[in-house]
Amino acid sequence: MFAKRFCKGKKTASVSTCKNNTFHKNLAFIITFLDYFESNYLLQIFSKLYNYSIMFFEHGTFETPGIIEILPKIFEDERGFFFESFSEKDFLPLGICHSFVQDNVSISKNSVFRGFHFQKKHPQAKLVQCLSGMVLDLALDLRETSPSFKKITAVVLDSKKHNSLYIPKGFAHGFLSLCDNVFFSYKCSDYYHKDDEGGISIESPIIKSQICNKICSTKEIIISQKDKNLP
Repeated sequence: MFAKRFCKGKKTASVSTCKNNTFHKNLAFIITFLDYFESNYLLQIFSKLYNYSIMFFEHGTFETPGIIEILPKIFEDERGFFFESFSEKDFLPLGICHSFVQDNVSISKNSVFRGFHFQKKHPQAKLVQCLSGMVLDLALDLRETSPSFKKITAVVLDSKKHNSLYIPKGFAHGFLSLCDNVFFSYKCSDYYHKDDEGGISIESPIIKSQICNKICSTKEIIISQKDKNLP
């Protein structure tokens, strides 16, 4: 079954980390050290020791440890709207402290499924968002020590809602487009390595048993031959 959200709508304050260059370098070292050992709890405690300031944003967590849905504050007027889709200092209290090194964008027709993809030796944390349209975003937990191992977390990402989803390292990721002209964006913590690609077929029992009620209702799913050939 899908991993269900147990906490939604928390407000988290920004953390100011740039008091000076020396401070910032020391902070970056500590953050990297904690991230290496996946100490999200310690990261949050450490972050809260510093100045709370500026902006608030909404976030929701799930039964699956590490996955976070983020809803930015929207500034709207007669011209349109503005929002910050990523801010390192704002995401730090949540344990999101990666240096994202690659941004990807895909455009999909209605009923396109992409996934499930992961990298073996170069796992990627991702921050994903639907810039136009709507998708059903899916993250399969591959972390053997996780209480949600082999469980799928599903979230609808909607460009009208402006929500994004943080997926830590150790997950296979996929999504189903729910309309035409879907512009999907994702930030990655490591580069794409062609020789390191891994994947799981949508027809795999571990996948099908959890998402068939969501995916199978779609009349005709469009899947690349490469994804059809996944184990």
